[in-house]
Formats: sequence, structure tokens, C-alpha cells
Amino acid sequence: MKILVVGSGGTVGRALVPLLHEHDVVRFQGDIRDAEFVSADAVFLLWPFFTPDGADAVIDALATRTGHVVYLSSESATPASVWGEIEARIRATRLEWTFLRPTGFAKNTLIWADQIRSGVVRWPFGQAARSLIDERDLAAVAARALTERHAGATHVITGPEAVRQAEQVRLIGEAIGMPVRWEEQPRDAARDALVPVFGDATDAALDTWERFIAQPETVTDTVLTVTGRPAGSFRAWARDNADAF
Repeated sequence: MKILVVGSGGTVGRALVPLLHEHDVVRFQGDIRDAEFVSADAVFLLWPFFTPDGADAVIDALATRTGHVVYLSSESATPASVWGEIEARIRATRLEWTFLRPTGFAKNTLIWADQIRSGVVRWPFGQAARSLIDERDLAAVAARALTERHAGATHVITGPEAVRQAEQVRLIGEAIGMPVRWEEQPRDAARDALVPVFGDATDAALDTWERFIAQPETVTDTVLTVTGRPAGSFRAWARDNADAF
């Protein structure tokens, strides 16, 4: 079985490729929008752009060279989002498809690394509860979807529990062996600091985190159902990635 992995050097791709060692894996290099795709039995598709511009040509190329696409979407996909638009364009082809809709990545907490080392994280909405996913668990689900052909499935993939952001910081401190405290940052101050990082998506991100205070991020058992083992905890992820902080 030949599997094409687009984004093999990314957060999920690096964890995915070793899980496919029994198969013929083709890593993709270059700009996906200009690619002449290698024919493959299945494709792991990451769309790394903020708009769907160019996606039609890519999806049409895939439709002529493969039979199954596993697309890394998002739990927050809506029809108007980039993820939702890519999903709709894939559905409109003859391709068999599987959509992976993860919540936030545990690895995204590395944005706090400099503050962690200072002992204080200043960030908004410390009581926002997130079900962050370990990228290794996401890769494990992707590997099963690619090799077992989960055609027509939409997998919502989360960590095993929702952990409040202030508690995430405490757990990272525990993992690196030093106390780290949370300092609540007012929304307006946070917005000014985050615009250079998140750009036009800043307000949407802040709205989402604020909503997770009263309505914690969803939790599913997809990792257990698909792989036969439970998703790893945020505590375990922090311990395994302590050196990165």
C-alpha cells in the first residue's frame, strides 16, 4: 500500500510517518498548490493556508491519482471556514474521504515557553477548559484511517478530559520541576499582544477561549474507539515534552 503524506515535517506528520513503517510512504516536499502528485492508494492531506485558494486544483489532482483522502480538518470547522470549504470540495469529488477534526493541539502551549521559564504566564481566561490532543494520538487515529480506509467517517479527536488553562500551566511547571503561576490578563491587553501572532483570527480565538469558561471544550473517546487505547493526558504530554519548555 502506497501512502502519500502531505506535511510530513509538521506536528502531525512527524508522528504519523513512523506509524506507517509497514507501508510505502511518500513524503511530500514543495508547495502543494504546484504539485504533480505521486499516485498513491491513500493520501494524508494537510492544507496549511488561511484561505482555500488553489484547493480545487489540488483536490482535482488527488481525485485522478488516489482513491482515499484523510483530511486534517478542525473540530471548529463550519461551512464558512477554510476547513469547512475544503471538506465540501472533497465531498464534491469521487474520492473516498475521512475527515479528522481535532480540538487544539497540546503542542500549542509551547507559545507560553518563554513565560514558563520566567515562572509566570500572563494570558487571558485561565478558567477556560480545553481538551487538548496529544499529536501522537492524532497521528495514531490518522494511521488507522489511512490503512483501514475509514471511508465517510468524520472523527472528532480530543484529549481524555478538559483541563483549564491555569491548570495546564501548573502541570507544565510540575513537569519541568519549578513552580509556575498564572496571572490573568485582561482581554484588551491580551488582544494587543496577540494580534501580531493571530492576526485577523485574534478576536475569534479570544471569543472561543472565553466560551470555554462556562462551556468546556468537547471531549470524545475517538482515540480509544479507533486505536484501542485511551488518549494520553495533558499531564503525560507535559512530562514527555518538558525539555521543550
